[in-house]
Amino acid sequence: AHYESEETLLKMNLLVKTNNDDNNQTPHNNNIIEIIQRYTRSFPYAVVLPVQPMKYLPTSDGGVDISFLRKKTKEKDAVDGGVRFFVCENNDRVEIVAKRNSRGQTISKVFSEKLIVEAYIKGIITSIDNNQNTTEGRKDTSPLLLLKDDDIVNNSNV
Repeated sequence: AHYESEETLLKMNLLVKTNNDDNNQTPHNNNIIEIIQRYTRSFPYAVVLPVQPMKYLPTSDGGVDISFLRKKTKEKDAVDGGVRFFVCENNDRVEIVAKRNSRGQTISKVFSEKLIVEAYIKGIITSIDNNQNTTEGRKDTSPLLLLKDDDIVNNSNV
C-alpha cells in the first residue's frame, strides 16, 4: 500500500514477559496483541484534538486509520491527511507503528500528528506503569515490558 513510502512517526516494541520460575501462566503473545489492538481501536483520538475534525476507523489488521477532515471544495477533497496505526507481532515482541498519511494534505499536520502520537504513547506507558506498580505482598502481574528508549523511534522531527 501507499504507507510504505510514508514517513514513520512512531515505532515502539513491547516485550512479553516470561516468568519461567512462576507457576502462573504468562499470557500468549496473541492475547497481548489483542489487548494492544483493543487499546489502539478504543483510544480517544478526537479528545486529543477536539478542534480538528476527524474520523477514525478500525482496520482489518487490528490498527486504526485516522483521517483529518476539512470542508470539501471543488479544488480539495474532504480528507486532509491523517495517521495510520499498525499493531503486529515481530518475533517475541508486539510492534506498534504509526505512519503519516499525507494524501490530501495541503498544509503540514505535524503538530496534530505529534499530539496524537504523544498522547497514545503516554496512554500505553501509563497503562503499563499502573499494571507494574507493586504493593507489599503483591507480585508484578503486568505481562508487558516497555523496551528501553533506544527501541522507541520518532522520526517525525516534531
